[in-house]
Amino acid sequence: MSQLVVHGGSHQALVMVCEARIGIVVRPGTQADLPRIDALQKRHTKQVGFLHLATLEGKIRAGHVLVAIVPGTGQLAGYLIGNDQYFKRDDVGIIYQINIEQAYRRSLVAAMLLKTQFERSAWGCKLYCCWCAQDIEANRFWEAMGFVPLAFRTGSERRSRTHIFWQKRIRSGDTT
Repeated sequence: MSQLVVHGGSHQALVMVCEARIGIVVRPGTQADLPRIDALQKRHTKQVGFLHLATLEGKIRAGHVLVAIVPGTGQLAGYLIGNDQYFKRDDVGIIYQINIEQAYRRSLVAAMLLKTQFERSAWGCKLYCCWCAQDIEANRFWEAMGFVPLAFRTGSERRSRTHIFWQKRIRSGDTT
């Protein structure tokens, strides 16, 4: 694991860059990654939801995007959009999207992205959460990663989809 300093606005952050045994490198997303992130998001909108291009640009500028890249080719294997603050709470973070190219699914790419997000979170962040539609396979991933389902919500009458609220403690030994 190596370190990378990311400059964003009025602050800089130290980010751990993780290399996997399958040849994937996780790094902070850049504006150059935007077209590939947007294309992947559009292909899997039913599973991950949809963020407008301007929102994606803002998430990248804020340092909330990690990308998994195949070294040598520069191909995007997947991305994660998350933040170590949820509703202005310093102790809870959120994952908005994890999206992996079909060829790299079940290759620990999503787990690497998630681990990197946890490691780069502020020390006060103790929990991470996410909302996931109940009817997709991603729920198996959240459970496998140690997340616990805590709540459910249903969508509008037009989109009567049920979502599960998942949560996980990210600091070993933290029980408070």
